[in-house]
Amino acid sequence: MCMAHDPTQRASDAEREEVADRLRAAAAEGRLDPDELDERVGHAYAARTHGELAKVTEDLPAPAALPAPPEPAWKNEHVRHRLAGFIVANVVCNGVWLATGAHTHDWWPKWVLLGTGIALVAALVHAVFGIEEEKERDRLPRPPAPPGLPRL
Repeated sequence: MCMAHDPTQRASDAEREEVADRLRAAAAEGRLDPDELDERVGHAYAARTHGELAKVTEDLPAPAALPAPPEPAWKNEHVRHRLAGFIVANVVCNGVWLATGAHTHDWWPKWVLLGTGIALVAALVHAVFGIEEEKERDRLPRPPAPPGLPRL
């Protein structure tokens, strides 16, 4: 709650509503019974100063901090690498296609566009849903190769 340090300062309607919401959350957690909730919400709406509002919630734990918002997908290093690969590969392939007589040949860069596009979309999905790539150090060790066969 964003109340001033001076307990004698007048409380606003928004601050009273914020305290009432905090009381309802405490009741939902089982910290207050319904009768006590009604009584405290009544005191919160009747409070004139920050000090009176603070008394209504002084025995309740501080509200939990909100989780940090997720990082935008474009800030993910893996997505940026895939995007760079998508742009470079497709610009080069289309440039080659145009330089070698685009009007006489099928547009073959579509296959490059498809492959790099799938890789970019997969990286975006991983970034948006928070799926991390498996790191080499996190993988289980490979079982030993059977005798007589080369190791991969």
